[in-house]
Amino acid sequence: MRKGYASFGQQASLRVLSEVVALIAKYTGQRATNSDAIFYAAAFQAGIDEFILSNPAILTTPSTFIASRITRFSNNRSLSNINTIDNAFSIYLPDNWRTSDKFDPVFRMVIFINDLMDAMSAGAAFLSLDGLPISTEIKELIPDELFFPISHLFSTFTAVQTSSPIPQKVVSTDEVHRLNDILSGDLFSNYVNSQALLDASETPIEKTLQVIVSDARMLFLQNRKQLALRNATVNILQMTPKLIDAIFGKLPGALAEVATKLGISFLEARRRLVIYDFSELMYDEILRQNLLRLHEVLEPEQA
Repeated sequence: MRKGYASFGQQASLRVLSEVVALIAKYTGQRATNSDAIFYAAAFQAGIDEFILSNPAILTTPSTFIASRITRFSNNRSLSNINTIDNAFSIYLPDNWRTSDKFDPVFRMVIFINDLMDAMSAGAAFLSLDGLPISTEIKELIPDELFFPISHLFSTFTAVQTSSPIPQKVVSTDEVHRLNDILSGDLFSNYVNSQALLDASETPIEKTLQVIVSDARMLFLQNRKQLALRNATVNILQMTPKLIDAIFGKLPGALAEVATKLGISFLEARRRLVIYDFSELMYDEILRQNLLRLHEVLEPEQA
């Protein structure tokens, strides 16, 4: 099975989105969009068939289909990672940096690095609703010895667009179940295998993308009524000895040791770290679609 990791922060973002969409549906009197179901269905269509969650209790989707594919990530391991990162940043920052609006970009960067390390610890792709933070936003807030390795890390990500067959319409939990036949079929199995090539460092990314496009199109052509082809943003981190030494090894204190150990484990396993960015699907499409519904209801009152 191909694993995808969704951190507590990503699950919380999904929960907030679900609650906002539910409030809009209540106001408009229309059927609520099941954003949880869409997220997990989209992840399935990105070749993820096992979910590693830091807090499954926050999951709002009652689907047994999804629940049967969830594994809990160790809270102790995640707590150890966040403490290491927090300590590394705190020695350079004022005591109130975690609650200060000024240092909010730094706080978000800390959370992202923690999510990244947790995903590496789980040996999984990282499933993100929020995308990558902008490293330049923290340049004036932290010293150069901390900023430069982080900035260098972000410059090494390779951003690519892959063809991803996703549910064609806003789906309910029941409709997600109807995708089960697709997900258990040979075409989807081939597609999962082609997406898994992104993890393998010995396979050139360009060659892998060609295989993904071919398998995605074949899957789509056989399931036109259920699926639509969309471009999905994927950020890929290729582990190399130089990267581990020049970036992970230059991080302060114990953070360098932990990050280097994780990097070496990926290097030895000949793996790349893959980040699936679902922010466009969840915010630009799902949230925007529901806000347009709300606008249509409000517009007569504004006239």
